Amino acid sequence: MKKVSLFALSIALIAGIFTACTKTAVTENELNLEERLVEMGQLGSGQSCTPLIAGQNINAGSFCITDSDTDGDGNPDMLHVTYNTVDGWQLKDVHFWIGTTLASMPQTNTGSPKIGLFPYKTSNINGTTYTYNIPFSVIGYTCPDAARFYFVAHAVVCRNGQCETAYAGGDRLLARGNWAMFNTIWISCTTIEDNPTTSETAWARLEGSNTCFIDIAELNANRWGWTNGPLQPGTYTADLIAAAGQCNVANGTDVGDVIFNYNGSTLTVTVNAAGTNAETGVAYNLEEVHIYAGNAMIPTGQNGQLTVAPGQLGYNSGALDAELNHTTTISNLSGPIYIATHAVVNGFPAE
Repeated sequence: MKKVSLFALSIALIAGIFTACTKTAVTENELNLEERLVEMGQLGSGQSCTPLIAGQNINAGSFCITDSDTDGDGNPDMLHVTYNTVDGWQLKDVHFWIGTTLASMPQTNTGSPKIGLFPYKTSNINGTTYTYNIPFSVIGYTCPDAARFYFVAHAVVCRNGQCETAYAGGDRLLARGNWAMFNTIWISCTTIEDNPTTSETAWARLEGSNTCFIDIAELNANRWGWTNGPLQPGTYTADLIAAAGQCNVANGTDVGDVIFNYNGSTLTVTVNAAGTNAETGVAYNLEEVHIYAGNAMIPTGQNGQLTVAPGQLGYNSGALDAELNHTTTISNLSGPIYIATHAVVNGFPAE
């Protein structure tokens, strides 16, 4: 999913606001380019904020930037810049400017901002929040290239008859005199995974009727997993266990279940992924399923040797598109049977 990423440079945290007002002037060439990535999350769900500082040392609220996709094409195309006040402070006037260079900001000969010439300005608000909606096209940004922008967010805030000048906390424009502050952001259309995921091997394990592959002497392979059986006709529900090396269930993860329905000649297997990984927040889902069913404990591979390699089990689902359930039927069976069911399950955190 494409998202807007705001790389906030030199945005002061509340703890650093009081020193920000004594900084020397910063030129564009002297900017500290150590970037702090603010991931916007799914469209419109994330934000980048900085304190709204009144009278140089009063935390009067916050200034935040969010994004949205207004035309529904899956690409963010609008910035929303929002002033918020707290502790009884009210917005009276707001002024906002954003541009690709500091030199393009309306300013005096000494570099003080001419807030009256800012493109976004509103008076007599008398409220605690105010938002400007700014299309990317207006500020000259188009996907996919990254672009750096500067902004100055000014306000007049009042409380109990006291009014103060306020700025979104950042770096000072000037070393002396006017204490106006600016911030720098990077906007880029990129594909971001908030919680990148990976897959793990999982095997069905039927409680009370399973054999670990490691315990099959004839197999001569260091593979974990289980074959289940022998099973008479009936319906059985096995656990689907992932990442249980050496068949150590205590170290594995329960990622669903597998239902075996055997009528004496036909076996129907339904693999169900269930649950959500606590670290990624992603629901477990199926990428592949492989199944063996037969009278022998495990199958014989193409080389005539016993094998539990997933690709040689017999049934191969091929690539699955993050399915939560997968069902198949295996025919021409008879008598007691063994079943080995393998799955590739996604949803685990990537390293």
